[in-house]
Amino acid sequence: MRPRELGNSAGRSGTSLAGDMNEPPDQAYEWTTRRIAVATGAIAALALLATTLSYHYFASQPYAHADTQPSEPKRKLIDLYNTANLQVERDTLLRGGPWKDGIPSLTTKAARRKDAKYPVKPPSLVAPDKIDWLADDDRVLVVTINQQTRAYPLNVLNWHEIVNDQLGGEPIAAIYCPLCDSASVLSRKLGDNVYEFGVSGLLHKSNVVFYDRTDQALWSQMGLMALSGPNAGKSPKHINTIELLTFAQLKAEYPKATVLDRDTGYERRYDGDPYANYFASDRLMFEIEGLDKKLAHKTPVIGVKVGDTTKAYLIGAIADAPGGRVVDELGGGQVEVVADENGVRVIRAPEGAAVSHTFWFAWQAFYPQSELWGKPKGQNANDKTAP
Repeated sequence: MRPRELGNSAGRSGTSLAGDMNEPPDQAYEWTTRRIAVATGAIAALALLATTLSYHYFASQPYAHADTQPSEPKRKLIDLYNTANLQVERDTLLRGGPWKDGIPSLTTKAARRKDAKYPVKPPSLVAPDKIDWLADDDRVLVVTINQQTRAYPLNVLNWHEIVNDQLGGEPIAAIYCPLCDSASVLSRKLGDNVYEFGVSGLLHKSNVVFYDRTDQALWSQMGLMALSGPNAGKSPKHINTIELLTFAQLKAEYPKATVLDRDTGYERRYDGDPYANYFASDRLMFEIEGLDKKLAHKTPVIGVKVGDTTKAYLIGAIADAPGGRVVDELGGGQVEVVADENGVRVIRAPEGAAVSHTFWFAWQAFYPQSELWGKPKGQNANDKTAP
């Protein structure tokens, strides 16, 4: 079969990417544009495939706890957990690739239980000026409690997703889901119990599902609550004094902070980014039905939940607001969000509010009726709309 020729005339030869030498310029341009579009789409698809394979690569890594290795190959991952009082449909909890603890969470020395055995030594915590492997534009999740500040590099959280820690006298968990770019910090204390969390290997609406080692119950990061077990439907206290900063911003604003170092006890490429291709595209690794087209899926927002009231604040619009400051009414109180040279952060929120830095698609997937503050550039940033 002869190769497909460009143009409307038959029997031509000498075709190229731009078409026949005799091709009218507008037709040649049209065909060139089409071929470039096809090639670009193929490259994007291959990039997403590479990211998917890198995500599934985690499953081949050493398990954090030997007793969690799958002894029954045909056993479903969800069967490893306590699903009593499950708050979501069972078939919406999907395996993301790794098995239980295939992505090993970290537990600092201060947060380790005396009655538990750990496969590796505690991760190191050092001063910012002792870190020589982070670039200035690498992002860190920063939390301040009782005048103590700690930073968790996303380069490390990409590979571990959860850090069980103790800061300012508070037992906390720093949680990051790379698929949603969602960062949050919560108290590990609920009622009379202090929990230690691990990565379940399950996803709900493309978001990490973690579990506690006490009851083997499931918890949702973006759902902001326990999904099963004795705490099902309950929400732990969320720490709202959090920021997503660059490493350069951290060093300038918090020189006395402590930073989670790459000395974690695990061999990982902490100086690389396994999700670079995923972030370069607006495509999702796990599709979610019903998402609107108001914003690109991976538009960064700060989501705030007060009781049953939710709102997402468009980070780009906050930066464009007068003085880079937004004061808004939500859930009977005020939310104040500031964008400056040190990043974007919530500096005031009603009591009991939960704050998450995340992608728009993830916030919308969990809170489809949420209001949205701000619009993309070119529209009135002070408009408030609901999906």
